Amino acid sequence: MRIKDFRGFLLARFLLNFSIQMQSVIVGWQVYQITGDVLQLGFIGLAEAIPFLGFAIISGYVADRFNRRTIIIITNGIYLLCAILLLIFAWHFKILYPLFGIFPIYVIIFFTGVARSFFYPAQMAFMAQLVPKKLYPNSSTWNSAVWQISAVTGPAVGGLIYGFVSVHAAYLTVVIGVAVALLFYTRVRSRPMPPVKKDESLVQSLSVGVRLFFPTR
Repeated sequence: MRIKDFRGFLLARFLLNFSIQMQSVIVGWQVYQITGDVLQLGFIGLAEAIPFLGFAIISGYVADRFNRRTIIIITNGIYLLCAILLLIFAWHFKILYPLFGIFPIYVIIFFTGVARSFFYPAQMAFMAQLVPKKLYPNSSTWNSAVWQISAVTGPAVGGLIYGFVSVHAAYLTVVIGVAVALLFYTRVRSRPMPPVKKDESLVQSLSVGVRLFFPTR
């Protein structure tokens, strides 16, 4: 924790995951309140899972070949845009819902799934560059603890704000959290990319990963 960039990274990770977990609860409650159909909640999860899994096969490749800090900032920016759009939809619900139903929510969640797919491998690889190798176990412990705390407290706070204040206040809290996280990520200095095989194509790189998961006997 004496490393400034690691502290900033950890705080940004906490705020972003805290806000994302809040958003998941808020979206679920909002969709159920609008439709009264529990099946729609499954569709919301599917709208995020499909792009997340679909792009997972190339997101690691991208994280190995492009600036990881840039990827983190771009995907955090997408999260912020999506949070703002959800707030706008909630704010102008009476106008937008008769025209589009809840379809805009599915579209927004789809793009959060795309952002999530590229964000996670980039941020895990970038974290490893922020500390010396001898501190990897310690940094991983801090990272895991921060994730667990944010994963537990985010939904609780999101539900409380939604239930006792309003959906608008809940989404506004998410927007603020994601925006502050983005600010902290921009304050973390970039790191040089590790060397990679220049002549290795995308197909070759992915085939190596597949062989690692499914080794031949």
